[in-house]
Amino acid sequence: MRWVAVVAPVLCAMCVASSACAQEDEARWLVVPVLAVGAAGGDAGAGGKAGIEALHPAAEALRHELSVRGKGVWPADRASERFEVVGSAPAPKVSQSDIDLWVERSRAAVRYLARADYKAARRELKAAQRLADRAAAELNREAARAQQVLDTCLFMVRAYVETKNSAEARRQARECRRLVPRVEPSAFRHTPEVRDLLAEVDAEMASEAPGTLEVTSTPSDCLVRINGVEFGRTPLSGIELPVGTYRLQVECEEDERGRIHRVEVESGLNRVALDARFERAVRTRPVLHLQYGPEAGWASRLAHAREVARVLGGRRVLAVSAASAGALRVDLDGAGYEAASVWLAAGDEAPGTDDVRRGVDALLEGRSVDFSGPHPIARASWAEESPVGGAVEAVTAAPVEAEADGVRGRGARARGTGARGVPQPRNHRIAGWSLFGAGVAGLGTSVGLHVWRGNLGD
Repeated sequence: MRWVAVVAPVLCAMCVASSACAQEDEARWLVVPVLAVGAAGGDAGAGGKAGIEALHPAAEALRHELSVRGKGVWPADRASERFEVVGSAPAPKVSQSDIDLWVERSRAAVRYLARADYKAARRELKAAQRLADRAAAELNREAARAQQVLDTCLFMVRAYVETKNSAEARRQARECRRLVPRVEPSAFRHTPEVRDLLAEVDAEMASEAPGTLEVTSTPSDCLVRINGVEFGRTPLSGIELPVGTYRLQVECEEDERGRIHRVEVESGLNRVALDARFERAVRTRPVLHLQYGPEAGWASRLAHAREVARVLGGRRVLAVSAASAGALRVDLDGAGYEAASVWLAAGDEAPGTDDVRRGVDALLEGRSVDFSGPHPIARASWAEESPVGGAVEAVTAAPVEAEADGVRGRGARARGTGARGVPQPRNHRIAGWSLFGAGVAGLGTSVGLHVWRGNLGD
């Protein structure tokens, strides 16, 4: 049992490190660019990629300043990638040339199967299947095309059946049913062996404990698609599916594809609730950001930014937007900090380094200050503003006197802190636990090596 002396400390260290990583994600800051296309409260002249390119330098400057202060920050590309995995991703775009190539590969596979050239058939089917797996949510939107996706998948089952690989044939048949739920294959395109195997798989899956999916949305009466196949409208309940991963879309606008949510369906009841306003606002290409049209919704930007951070496992957000020509505003909403907003002068590039530093100073101290003019002016934070017509306007504006250690204004104390504007150093605790775990692991390894060398001596 001497091996316990090595394994136990290492496992303990891994648990401590895992806990520290979870705490680090929670303490990590998220900087979110916010676009308001045609709204009075934001960048009326910017939209799409051009608008993001205008805000990106400012967002990067804020990330850099937070990093310099020793705070964990989500990089722009990592935040976008992570959100598409744990949150939602845009619907896939499939060109007509992609569809034509997919159809041609499927037909070529059938010809190879007829000639018993299974190697060539599998090559063509795997190529067709890669597109079907990537774009099932788009290909399955039309009933005829969804049936073709299922047929192509079942051709692979035939290749396995005719090469006497029954285990792979059964596995592939189950995958086909998951890929295209609630769709029946073409009646005369498959061999009796494939149809019999599919019937067996259907019976097996029906006997297993299914997962039940319940989907609600705000507002209701939105179309629900699972792997592209239409299932009904919200609120929708009692959807029985085999256990597995599915692509869920909720579409409240007829001309807009819903974002894709990867849903793990487990045995028992699985609930999913989506907010259509948030779904319309969030974007992950080219980077993670929020975008609002001329309709009301700008006032929800901080609530939506907070939701983005929650999905990523964090609770601290800086939302950066264009306040007016030549000026940016940055709003802070984070656990342990007072709600605060600052305004910074900015031309075509990012704000100056000194301006960013002063702005972050004020935000972390809970002060709302307008630095965009010749003199700093105290203003209301985003939490104190009144929504007006989908935009926001300041409640107060008063000059601020400069002091030796920076600009002082209203609301400088941070929530839950012992000192003025200085949050408790959670990152220090995280680093301490991480070092403790590494120390325990090192000690355990040393003891294990000592025991091992003693055994060699014996």
